[in-house]
Amino acid sequence: MDSLATKLILNAHSKRSLQLLMSLEVNSDLTLSEISQKTNLSKRTIQADLNDLRYLFGDAIDLNGSLSGMRMTIHDYECYYAKKKLFFDQEPLIRMVTSFFSKKKRTLPEWGAELNFSLSTLNRMLTTLRDELAEYHIELITSPLSIRGEEVMIRKFYWDLFCESTYFEFDDSSELSSKIGQLFPDISLKKVKKIIHLTYQRMGEGELSFPVHVREFLTNSYLYKEILATLCQ
Repeated sequence: MDSLATKLILNAHSKRSLQLLMSLEVNSDLTLSEISQKTNLSKRTIQADLNDLRYLFGDAIDLNGSLSGMRMTIHDYECYYAKKKLFFDQEPLIRMVTSFFSKKKRTLPEWGAELNFSLSTLNRMLTTLRDELAEYHIELITSPLSIRGEEVMIRKFYWDLFCESTYFEFDDSSELSSKIGQLFPDISLKKVKKIIHLTYQRMGEGELSFPVHVREFLTNSYLYKEILATLCQ
């Protein structure tokens, strides 16, 4: 539960639910005591949250067990991950950052109206975002709401949020990703698609600068040359 995406979740119930799901994903057979130790939640809270998860996920999963043991079985992975993603999609801070990434800028009052929050509540919430952005030496700008910093750090922030998570998927059927998949079958095509999407989305948004040894490595990289050749077609 220490990914950037989960750090931006403010709703306590959503955070607990994800803690439970992630614990059971790693080890599908756990006692309530073990779950309590992993999540720092009381057994009573765990039982109540498990009942909520049974209702939310319906036939997509089975959560069976008692005090002595709990097992999660996933029957419909597509439905399971779609519903799990809702925990992230409904979070105000993730919605804001997704808007920044999509280049859709809004003022603080506009966000307040959209999320139905007062400006004072929004400002309190934004403290969490500022703290996380500070780890990347990125500044939060409020008029309109956006971020500012070195391009390489902004891309690192977006990578950690969207690309290091299994809950944000990008649709991409471009010639470039297909060609890379054919040339380098051992490379994760899913990760390649995320790299391409992030690169396209940030084009023209800032200047990337790399140390000399990195530039020399890229210049001599066959993969880099193939990507560059495809982009220049």
